[in-house]
Amino acid sequence: MLVSDIEYHIVLIPSIEDISPAMKKDLKYIVPDSVTHLKGRLLKMEVAQDRLYLRLIGPPELSPVDIAGTIISEVSTRMKRVHETLQGYSAIFREDYYVKTGARPKKEQIDDFILIAKNRI
Repeated sequence: MLVSDIEYHIVLIPSIEDISPAMKKDLKYIVPDSVTHLKGRLLKMEVAQDRLYLRLIGPPELSPVDIAGTIISEVSTRMKRVHETLQGYSAIFREDYYVKTGARPKKEQIDDFILIAKNRI
C-alpha cells in the first residue's frame, strides 16, 4: 500500500496581542524552516493580527497534533530568542489550533473557530 504525503490547512492563534511588522518578517523565515524540519513543505502562509494560516504538505507518519505542536514550540522558541518583548510568554501561539485536510476552510469556519477559542479562556 502506497501512502503519500497529506495536505493540511492549519490555523494558529497568537497568544500575543500585537504582531509587529518585524515579527511578521521573522515569521516568514522561521515558519518555513520549522515545516522543513518536519520533512514537510509549506505551500502558503498568511500572517494576520489574529491568526497564522498555513497550507502545507506533511509526511503521513506525523499526525496533525504533532505538526501543529512542533511548529508552535519551534517557532515560539526561535521568536523569543530574536524578540525580547516575547520573553514572558511560554509560547507565542495558543495551544488551540484549527486543522483541516482537503479544500481550504471557509473564512467563516476560521472566524468561528477563533471566536470560540478566544472565548473559552
